[in-house]
Amino acid sequence: MNRKLKVLSLSLSLSLLAPSVALAADSALDVKINGLDKEISELQAQYDALIKTYRDIDKSSKAYVNKDGKYVPNKKAIEEHLFKVASELDGYVSNVTPSLEQAMLRVYFLNGAQGDGFVIRPKNANDFYNYLKGYFVMKEGKDSARYDALLIEYVNAISDSVVLPELDSATDTIYEEVKETREKLDRAKSLRKYYKREKKKDIIDRLEKAIKRSELTVRSCKQLMKYSPKTIAPVRGKLENMVKEQEALIIRSKRALNKYINQL
Repeated sequence: MNRKLKVLSLSLSLSLLAPSVALAADSALDVKINGLDKEISELQAQYDALIKTYRDIDKSSKAYVNKDGKYVPNKKAIEEHLFKVASELDGYVSNVTPSLEQAMLRVYFLNGAQGDGFVIRPKNANDFYNYLKGYFVMKEGKDSARYDALLIEYVNAISDSVVLPELDSATDTIYEEVKETREKLDRAKSLRKYYKREKKKDIIDRLEKAIKRSELTVRSCKQLMKYSPKTIAPVRGKLENMVKEQEALIIRSKRALNKYINQL
């Protein structure tokens, strides 16, 4: 077999592998994508934990949007509610004025208190309620059920004013962490998407080049068989089989190429 035919046969056999190599070849993009997969997984776990914490804390917030569409923060909302409950309770208590007593009672609830026949443990709503039941005297003729409901609401309102005033700063801090983590997560996902597109483009480029080389080799081989039949006669059968296999491989490679192009 002359040198030209040997070279042609070798190039043809190598071109049979080209499309599959184009599909399987690893690249620097794979390393970047794998690194981003790990980063995204870690960021997603952080984000999920932060958003759960934020939502759990936010459930306790009394903040609301008023009828004018303005946001009323948690601390102000708590003060408003306490004032409203205490003002209504004023009309049910005969010996003191609950709306004026709330400042002293907050201190009792926060730090605890002890006196003649009573003990209030710090931040113990049950102790505090029992103390008020003995301290406040209901006016005659008032609805006792409504009075007791107001007393419970008054206890809860004072409790909120002691326990929850800093909730706004807590939720704001966590929200900023949630926002920052979400931005990092979105950037990582966008970058991964970009690298995946670039990888597809790289594969498409290699597939197109491999297919062109294969098609050129097939055309050259067919021309050789057509115009130099005597020269290639000893290996004609082998070349015909190789050309047939190569053409089938080109068809499959073009299908793969179309699939990657459609994914862009």
